Amino acid sequence: MNKIEPGYPLNSISINKKLNKYFTDLTAENKLNIKGDESDVVAFLANNLKK
Repeated sequence: MNKIEPGYPLNSISINKKLNKYFTDLTAENKLNIKGDESDVVAFLANNLKK
């Protein structure tokens, strides 16, 4: 967990559920395969943001 992406510090503690990998550990191919799939983010926000 020593990797920190400039501008995206939370990627070092955020896990992609489909690949079970930290975002900082994703390969370029992994990133292409998950690009555009934001359903986990939308579900998280919908369930956790208070109105």
